[in-house]
Amino acid sequence: MMEKFELNGYTVSLIPAEERGAPCVIVMNGEHENETADQLTAHIREGLGGGPGRASLCYVLVPDWDSCLSPWEARGAGQQFSGKGEDTLLFIEGELREHLTRILGDVPLMIAGYSLAGLFSLWAYLRSGVFLSCASCSGSLWFPGFEEMASSAPVREGAAIYLSLGGKESSTPDPMMATVGDVHERLYRRFKNDPSVRLVRYDKNPGGHFRDPEKRLAKGIVWMVENV
Repeated sequence: MMEKFELNGYTVSLIPAEERGAPCVIVMNGEHENETADQLTAHIREGLGGGPGRASLCYVLVPDWDSCLSPWEARGAGQQFSGKGEDTLLFIEGELREHLTRILGDVPLMIAGYSLAGLFSLWAYLRSGVFLSCASCSGSLWFPGFEEMASSAPVREGAAIYLSLGGKESSTPDPMMATVGDVHERLYRRFKNDPSVRLVRYDKNPGGHFRDPEKRLAKGIVWMVENV
């Protein structure tokens, strides 16, 4: 049964797990993706064996995609990002976490997202200590300054990080976005060689950025849940 509520300007949809103590996956979402939540949920349940028992799913609909999910102010790919990601992270660490604890108990939290939400998920994971693992699927890791931050940021002991990218995503006329494949490769090697990282996986999918986003994101979420 899905529970829907408003918290501090964010719309949250929660599907509690049947198993007490099951991890909760926070899925960052935008208005243009909200209608696909049902498809994503179905793919996750299929990947986990059919039922909602093994993980709670918490969809967080942000009021402004480019603003709420960008970690700092930047200009790139023809867009101006206002960098309000810190506010979003504080909301997750504070009000949302407290609300989820009242409903689910003190369960492990994971974070996942696609595209700019994938960038936010990896940034938030490196920035905060509240998440057990993260999945960044087709993440906008070309974002100005992100690779430098992610290359030097300390990683929590026992980290589990999932990355994925479409094989054609680097084939773009925009020179900044065209670096996304190389950035993924370098960060994958960086995490793979970090002794603090327990598990890291990098999947390369067929097609471009908009091919099967729900299936790609579900694959990353299933990987996290199966590797608690």
